Amino acid sequence: HSVTQAIVAAAPEQIRASVDAGAHMVSAMSELEANHPFGVLKSNGLSSMGYALPAAIASALNDPDIPAVAVTGDGGLMMCISELSTAAEHGLKVITVVLNDSALSLIDIKQQWQKLPTAGVKFSAVDFAQVAEAMGVSAWRVGACDDLEGAMKAAFAHDGPALVDVAIDASVYN
Repeated sequence: HSVTQAIVAAAPEQIRASVDAGAHMVSAMSELEANHPFGVLKSNGLSSMGYALPAAIASALNDPDIPAVAVTGDGGLMMCISELSTAAEHGLKVITVVLNDSALSLIDIKQQWQKLPTAGVKFSAVDFAQVAEAMGVSAWRVGACDDLEGAMKAAFAHDGPALVDVAIDASVYN
C-alpha cells in the first residue's frame, strides 16, 4: 500500500493509472481513484502480466495532457521492457513504477497456499533504473529507507518518460 500511497501523494490532480496483474494489483486498486473517465485501467479476465506499460503508452499517445502511470511488478515489466524505448522515442509522459522483489510473488503465494514447493518463481535481481536509463528514460531506484514520495515527485516533475524502481521485500505479500 505504501507504494501506491506515495504515487497518489506525489501525483498532480489528474493522472491515468494502468495496473498490471500480480501480487501488487489488489493494494494498487484499493488506493487509486478513477476520478475521470478511464482514470484507472487494468487488465480484466485473465489479468495479463505485461499490460500496464503498453496501456500507459497508449494512454499518453491518446491524451498527452494527462500523465500516465504504469504500476507493474518486475515480472510484468520484463515481459515488455523494450516498450520503455518507445516511450523515450516519443517523449511520452509515462511514469513506470516497478515493484521489484525478484519474484513472481502472486504465483509464489499460490504455491505456498497449495503447500507446493517454490518452483520457477524466483529470479536474479534486476536494476530496472539502470536499464531504463540505458534506453533514454530518467530513473530513480529506491529502497525501504529511501524517500519514495520524493522520487515519485521527481518523476512527475520530469518532462518525458520516467521509471521508479522500488525494491520490495516479497514477504509483505504473505
